[in-house]
Amino acid sequence: AGLRPADTRLAINGSDSLAALAAATRAAALFDAEAGRLRFGPAEAGAAGTWSEGVIQLDVTSSGAASEMTVDSQSGMPVLNLRGSDPQVGLWQMVSEWSALSNSDATVVEVAEGPVLFDNRLPLAGLNADLNPRAVVSTEDFLIPFQSSDLPVGKAVSGVSLQIAAALDPEGRGATASVFLNDSLLGNRPLGSGQPEQLSFSVPKGLLGRDNLLRVSIQRQPTGGECRFKPQGYPAQILPGSALVLSDAEPQDRDFFSLRQEFGDGVQVVLDPELSLDFEQVLPWLAGVAGSVIPDRASILPRPSVDALETNDPFFVISDQNPGDGEPLITFDQGRIEVRDTQDNLIYSGEDLSRLGVVQIVTRGETRGLWLRPGNGPAPELTPQMPMVLDRGDLALIGQQGVILATATDRSPLVDVVYPDRTSFAQMLAKYRPWIVGGIWVLVTLLVLIVFQRVYRARRGRDET
Repeated sequence: AGLRPADTRLAINGSDSLAALAAATRAAALFDAEAGRLRFGPAEAGAAGTWSEGVIQLDVTSSGAASEMTVDSQSGMPVLNLRGSDPQVGLWQMVSEWSALSNSDATVVEVAEGPVLFDNRLPLAGLNADLNPRAVVSTEDFLIPFQSSDLPVGKAVSGVSLQIAAALDPEGRGATASVFLNDSLLGNRPLGSGQPEQLSFSVPKGLLGRDNLLRVSIQRQPTGGECRFKPQGYPAQILPGSALVLSDAEPQDRDFFSLRQEFGDGVQVVLDPELSLDFEQVLPWLAGVAGSVIPDRASILPRPSVDALETNDPFFVISDQNPGDGEPLITFDQGRIEVRDTQDNLIYSGEDLSRLGVVQIVTRGETRGLWLRPGNGPAPELTPQMPMVLDRGDLALIGQQGVILATATDRSPLVDVVYPDRTSFAQMLAKYRPWIVGGIWVLVTLLVLIVFQRVYRARRGRDET
């Protein structure tokens, strides 16, 4: 399992079951479908002797173990046969800390659990960053990447706590630590004692997104000397105990990256039986979106219909109809739709819009979720160079090239959605706004003239008497 190629192909038998939906969604999240690393369908013939993609043959059963894995090499290239009543747990094992157990001819999995998360601290050592000592001559950077889904649900990053040690040079000079989060400077501190030092930095609101990078830059003045000697570096290290400081999050922004964090404890998935596309046609649309917004550790909870959704867990619904309670910015039961920019120029309408997929954040009661309405045009064809990244915003239009447009509807929206067949006061106001403004100015002008005329007549009458 650990030697398979970067690209994965998943062939599913029994695609009309909830277990197949859960497995496809799990595979999209695990195997980087948002970067085009996952494909669906039977294996294609490749160049002779090349193992270009890892093939997983998935069979859903109605009974037996949740997941059984065996390796078949009879076709010349290894094929992983995965069968069971809930085969998604076997997929999860392949990329989890238990992946070494799947490096055998056969594996049986019944239950898979994610890692234990801390309540108020997220150790940097748990983020798979290289924190080994560095010899610092001039500048060395420690890079710690993390995603919004690495944070526990309901938590936000309020600070960074670092334990750093930097050796002194022969002249007794230390180093300086500068800390950046997503290229924004949090601050810097001198490291002049030669001993481990505790450094704390506050994180302002609004810095975090889906993909984040904490950069700790260690700088020291190079020691001068004769040119024939190479400059000497002196070690520095970020020590165990360094962590992101967490606090209770405020009400979540309506952004895709914050929904990804909410999905971390589990997401309900519904493929509407009334959808106009069949299961195989839906998969390319589902894969990129699921890979972008569902974290690896999330539990996948398939549901047979929107009515079967439970109230406490967030949801991901693929449907032609809005699964939420309120009315989203783009709805498809109000007649013709026009998408215009802020200058009132038409961007999409009619058939052009129906060919695109629409992804929106919606709510049911107090629970947020994601609604994907696939288009009838070409499905997304994603690559590592052209991935589908849903980060900021709560509305996105997607097509063959991935994300075409993403915007926030609750703050500075980039587009305006108009329903020409639906007449409302707001639309009438927007349509006739120049005439209304002009009419108001005329009335104000007339009113001012009347007032001044009356004042003039009153003064003239007093002068005549």
